Amino acid sequence: MNKKRLNILAIFLVVLLGILLFIKFRPEDNTISPWKDVQTYVSENNDQNISIAVKKDNRIYTATNSRKAAYPTASVYKLAIITQLMHELKYTQNLTNDQIINARAMIETSDNDAANNLLENSLGSRYAVSRIITDLNMENTYNNPAAWGLTNSTPQDQLKILDTIFDDNNKYLTQDSKQYIKTLMNRVQDD
Repeated sequence: MNKKRLNILAIFLVVLLGILLFIKFRPEDNTISPWKDVQTYVSENNDQNISIAVKKDNRIYTATNSRKAAYPTASVYKLAIITQLMHELKYTQNLTNDQIINARAMIETSDNDAANNLLENSLGSRYAVSRIITDLNMENTYNNPAAWGLTNSTPQDQLKILDTIFDDNNKYLTQDSKQYIKTLMNRVQDD
């Protein structure tokens, strides 16, 4: 694997770790060892650019060791694709068989061809994700339609997408759409 891919994978894994730790522990309580350990890890590992954002009780907590504002999204971008698709369709019964097959492949096995099919055939173009970026006021996300995996975003902006799925008060998606995306995410396969 080349260094760029390893860096992107490292960023993705650290963001995922931050989300999982956030769900389990209260980050504002610095005496809790796991959040303190994350903050220590981030501050001590200067060989990689790391930025984590977690949300708890409507507050966003961050840890970073870099002045770099945005990072390539890589496969994290696929969550924006499925969120935009379900926002437009509203309900799972409006999905075609091809959309179901592509959504499953895109989320569960990280299939890039399935992502391209949804962008071009279901959402109309690779520019479609610009709509969710605007709708969710993702001010630090810059869509790259030519190479969507290189779209730059911040952890704070990615939390806005997660809010549409996991925050019951967020109305960007119907409850049906939220549940569908959660089901797909629960079926993500190990590589």
